[in-house]
Amino acid sequence: MQAVILAGERGAPLYPLTARTPRAMLPIVAKPLIQYSLEQLKRHEIREVILCLQVLPEVFESRFEDGKALGLNIRYHREQVPLGTAGAVRAVSDRLVGKNILVLNGHVLTDADLSALVAFHEEKEAAVTLLLTSVPDASRYGAVVRDAEGRVQAFAEKPPVGEVATDTINAGVYVIRREILRRIPVGTEFSFERQLFPQLVAEGAPVYGFVAPEHYWRSITTLNDYQRVQADVLEQRVQATIEGVEVREGVWVGEGATIHPTAEIRGRVFLNHHTEVGRDAKIRGTVVIGSRCQIGEGALIEDSVIWRGCVLEEQTEVRGSILGNHCTVRAGARIRPGAVVGADAVIASIVAHLPSQSEIQRAGIRFGTDGWRGILADDVTVENVRLLTQALCDWVKSDSVPGDGVIVGYDTRAQSDLFARAAADVVAANGLRTRLSHAACPSPTVSFACRFFGAAAGIVITASHNPASFSGMKVKAHYGGPASPAMTTRIEEKLRELLMSGGTPRTEGGTVELTDFAAPYLAHCARLVDLSALKQAGLVVVDTLHGAAAGYLSQLLAPAGVALQEIRAERNPFFGGVTPDPTPENLEALFRAVPAAKAALGLALDCDGDRLGACDATGTFVDAHKLFALLLRHLVKTRGQTGGVVRTISTTQMVDKLCAVYGLPLVETPVGFKFLTEKMLEGNILIAGEESGGFGVAGHLPERDAILSALLILEAVVLSGKSLAELLSQLAEEVGPHEYIRINLRPTPAQMHRIHTALQSFKATSFAGAQIAAIRRRDGTRLDFEDSSWLLLRPSGTEPLVRVYAEAATRARARELTEAGVAFIVTA
Repeated sequence: MQAVILAGERGAPLYPLTARTPRAMLPIVAKPLIQYSLEQLKRHEIREVILCLQVLPEVFESRFEDGKALGLNIRYHREQVPLGTAGAVRAVSDRLVGKNILVLNGHVLTDADLSALVAFHEEKEAAVTLLLTSVPDASRYGAVVRDAEGRVQAFAEKPPVGEVATDTINAGVYVIRREILRRIPVGTEFSFERQLFPQLVAEGAPVYGFVAPEHYWRSITTLNDYQRVQADVLEQRVQATIEGVEVREGVWVGEGATIHPTAEIRGRVFLNHHTEVGRDAKIRGTVVIGSRCQIGEGALIEDSVIWRGCVLEEQTEVRGSILGNHCTVRAGARIRPGAVVGADAVIASIVAHLPSQSEIQRAGIRFGTDGWRGILADDVTVENVRLLTQALCDWVKSDSVPGDGVIVGYDTRAQSDLFARAAADVVAANGLRTRLSHAACPSPTVSFACRFFGAAAGIVITASHNPASFSGMKVKAHYGGPASPAMTTRIEEKLRELLMSGGTPRTEGGTVELTDFAAPYLAHCARLVDLSALKQAGLVVVDTLHGAAAGYLSQLLAPAGVALQEIRAERNPFFGGVTPDPTPENLEALFRAVPAAKAALGLALDCDGDRLGACDATGTFVDAHKLFALLLRHLVKTRGQTGGVVRTISTTQMVDKLCAVYGLPLVETPVGFKFLTEKMLEGNILIAGEESGGFGVAGHLPERDAILSALLILEAVVLSGKSLAELLSQLAEEVGPHEYIRINLRPTPAQMHRIHTALQSFKATSFAGAQIAAIRRRDGTRLDFEDSSWLLLRPSGTEPLVRVYAEAATRARARELTEAGVAFIVTA
């Protein structure tokens, strides 16, 4: 078999190391990265190799020549113009023989069993077989979904966080039937990953994925990857030969290297040939030093990579850094952690601070379905809030985002006010007009303030409905709703740029305007509902769960004469020991208070005021699905409004049935209100909702708002002349009974891979004693049954979590479906 290695690119994210050295030739423990692939091919008896090159091809040719020194036959192809991964292989197809070829990417280091990969390909008689590997975060790579037999079902190149259907990714190694190459246009830039492979899958061609057991894999994409892979080789996490003599455990020394008897060497260390280590020098941690380097008296090197020919004079310090070829560090100079220095540099004093490895890892701050969240004082710190705010400011300015300045609000969690002030200071220091809420406020008020004040963006320091140990940040857009996935992706990019450049957040200068966001927001809500009619509602109990919505409904309803009792309205950063989410397990206080006060109904709002829950006069919980249906029914039947309806895939069929009765168009989206917002911004949407209790309505904001939703539920009760329980009975008469259950499971990370595979390959015609009408995999795997019940099994793309949802005509049947779903997940 022949192999083709794609090694044409420079690798810009690894600059300045790649200024004179192609990425595939970067030294990894004294050997070029690509040499590890060449040695791996030889181990598997694959000796005919073609290197596809573009940048500095002479570097490869002079190093490997004809390959005989490695026991290989190496030939070269120089690309005159970029042809992409597939186009490059097509260009050498006239040199290929045999039924199948092996293709590798030169920037990947793996010790996967290539022989087993080829055998699998031949057994399946595949057109293409991809080597796959599992990673914690598939959003950086090309996610691949396959069935139980290994056949590829779908590709998603760098999918957004929270929308990743699998933890299995394309590892950049392929076995391809040679005749398939004829499908690639000649002399045209063409991609395996984005074009050829998806086309083959769409046509039903046999494309398979193979996961090699117990293998190592790393793509050398960033400077952090480059530094980490040195440690992986020295720690022998990857099957590879380390040249030199292991003089003691973990310390390798090349031919002709000399170490002064007083020098101290501790950790995993490699010294290449003819390097000299002087008196009292100290080398600690994970260190790789290239050939013919001179380490002076008393020099200190920690956790660093030093290329060939470098000179470190006496009493120098190099910590946590990378030095290119032939650098000189003058006597007494110090290079601080995170420095990356290009070839031939002379450092005379101190190198400016660039991000350390731990700081670069903070570039992994990602936005999920609704903002960035993390553990308070661990992930969410003042420093990280400032970094993310600086990235947001850089985005606003570089992308010329419409609007004037940034709105900053915060909830009632511990330190939220401190984080908000830190964020506001950064915004002001960037020369952007800064309005900071004068008190804790719900998220919808910040969204409204973006519109009211014409701001470019809004920040809310909140973790929404999460437990007290969490904090985080939501970003609102100029249109008054959650920032779109494209916007949050740009902010993440700006964060990475900031960290890689060694920049720091601006914190000095500018003016922060303390502003009352509540007053204009409440005035707007008052115009959307007939408040004077609501006094007929009777006593209403409002549970704000110690959150930021405390007092908002009181300010609207009390002046209109509505009898209202507010509970858990005082600030309590621990939320009285419950999670501030309006779900049954957190609302026992409301369920007791309503019948005790002989109230007409109870309303509950989450910590940042965008999710709604309710109970009737007996204290019986009313779930979000029924509230959604009641709101839709009220807007159409009582208010006479019309328009489209948008719901997430995990939301009730009651909405579908009402839309069919009213003749309204219905759109389904993945889970996450940002997807609903996109549809609302397209126009003519009457209402959008999700199963977690977030609803947005026409004439207000493209945003979920529990406060306005609560007012509309009260209006529906009053104008109908019926109690909430009677309205629900009337609804059931119109659309039939519907009961809903949701369960969260937390498998181990190892189980998640099997769960993804089992769900993607599920093809039964019946489940839990019922016939399946349809199987849908838009966001998880949803089974729609012929009796209109449904079950959704939805693994998280970012954590070991599987959500199981079910809706049926009876509570008992919904429980049966969820129990069957749980059993399927547990045994997957």
